[in-house]
Amino acid sequence: MSTRAIPQGLLHRIHADVACHGARDRETGMFLLASRGAPTITTLALVGTVGVTRRRGHFAVSGKALARLFAHARTNDVVVLAQIHSHGGAAFLSEVDLRHGFAVEGFTTSVIPDYRRPPIDPAAWGWWQHDGHGWKSTAPYTAIPGDGHTITFDEATLHAS
Repeated sequence: MSTRAIPQGLLHRIHADVACHGARDRETGMFLLASRGAPTITTLALVGTVGVTRRRGHFAVSGKALARLFAHARTNDVVVLAQIHSHGGAAFLSEVDLRHGFAVEGFTTSVIPDYRRPPIDPAAWGWWQHDGHGWKSTAPYTAIPGDGHTITFDEATLHAS
């Protein structure tokens, strides 16, 4: 499989969202989408507010909101490859992450540490991929020049930002 890559324009949007919520002492998260089989992320899916819980030590998205995101992916022939979320401290998989994360073979999850001063470089984040039995540490996505699309979704809406 090719190395996964995130365009720098999307990294700046990720960083801004994490820092904004981190300034309020709360976690946040988002999803990365790409064309089937393609190594480069084309779409950043930021999470809105309806059906979303953000607080210190906890980030959750309702099933209804996730259904909206996955319907969008099917309609636009893209796949949801990874979830990213932030922590106030170190990058690790918490008990909540282990119990309630997308435990689907091939799915990737990443944790951005220090949400008040989040690093923009994906190599400074924690990265794990599910192998069908559990989460295994994996290589970070790489930053590449360019940009991509950004959408925002929740239970009520899905729109381009």
